[in-house]
Amino acid sequence: MPDSGVWTALKAGAWFWAAVSDAGSTWMKGFSGGEQLLEIDGQSLADFTLSCEVCFPSTTAHQAGVFFRKQDNNNYYTVYLEEGQSATSTWAVVLGKIQNGGFSKLGGAGIGETIATGKTYSLKVDASGTVLKVYIDSGSGYSLILHVTDNTFSSGGLGLRGNAAGHTQWDNVVLYDQAGQGAGKVVVEQLNDTTIRNNVPAAFALLPNYPNPFNPQTTIAFYLPQQEHASVKIYNAKGVLVKTLLAHQLAAGEHRFVWSGKNDAERQVASGVYFVHLIAGQQTAVRKILLLK
Repeated sequence: MPDSGVWTALKAGAWFWAAVSDAGSTWMKGFSGGEQLLEIDGQSLADFTLSCEVCFPSTTAHQAGVFFRKQDNNNYYTVYLEEGQSATSTWAVVLGKIQNGGFSKLGGAGIGETIATGKTYSLKVDASGTVLKVYIDSGSGYSLILHVTDNTFSSGGLGLRGNAAGHTQWDNVVLYDQAGQGAGKVVVEQLNDTTIRNNVPAAFALLPNYPNPFNPQTTIAFYLPQQEHASVKIYNAKGVLVKTLLAHQLAAGEHRFVWSGKNDAERQVASGVYFVHLIAGQQTAVRKILLLK
């Protein structure tokens, strides 16, 4: 794995897997199947959102999560993947180097916003790099954690140094697929407590897909008022299972997934009526969708 980019590897099925070198140790607790990172539909990157909470690392113990650490004297920061509660037993994987472009140290004039411990930030991503609405998780252990060595960074984007093939994006974090192609941008923004409370849905709901009718893909969105094991499956008009989009634990909030009109064998399905089945805990919902070619 190159040390100059945030690299990922595509795996068959509906998941986007972190390509790290810890021999299968999972870094996001509670998610089954190893190093599950970002959900996709086959080979198509879906919109997704991740929340993160700012924490300050202890000199005597380490926490599980993702953090940025000063690497050298050239304003580069290394992204680490870490698991363990002891400074002597912890492991860390270098995913890439972050240049101090968007997060700049405060100058003598004190310009900028200081990152404070306990504040919640949001990583907001879609396939085109557009900033999406904020999603806050339930705080039940499924958040990413940003660890920083001090509190003298102003708010802003994170700049990722180009990979070995020369891909470079500044003022954002770019995720790469296995072929080294840019796959999405990450934006970090601070949220206040009111925003956090207002972004947790009050009720379970399966929203209308959009577009509908669709060709070749549609976005399926739903609300979870609390952390649940959820599954989203697509059935045809005969009741035959066509595609399993997800089946795992999800945090409270709004979740969105893209179905590209392919079955579990990654073959394009025929035009017609299909049904989205959402199950979350003891709650279920169904919506009819229409694929027109």
